[in-house]
Amino acid sequence: MLIICGFVQSPALGRKVSDEFTVPLCRGHHREVHRCGDEVDWWRKTGIDPSTAARDLWLKTHPLPDIAAQSGSKLQDKPNCPESIP
Repeated sequence: MLIICGFVQSPALGRKVSDEFTVPLCRGHHREVHRCGDEVDWWRKTGIDPSTAARDLWLKTHPLPDIAAQSGSKLQDKPNCPESIP
């Protein structure tokens, strides 16, 4: 996995990184990352795991559906569905 300028995603030339893999940085920290020359080391020194931070931020605005609740109600409505047999 490659970390570039606050982005956490495998490299893909000519493609914009998905917002799912971004960690927003203020202007000062963005410049600091570039000046550091080793972004992986920069993140290590901050004590922040950018993969975890990106995932947490993404899930706050794009929560996962409650699959257990959805599947439970759908299965109960389908008496011929093998999964609904006790």
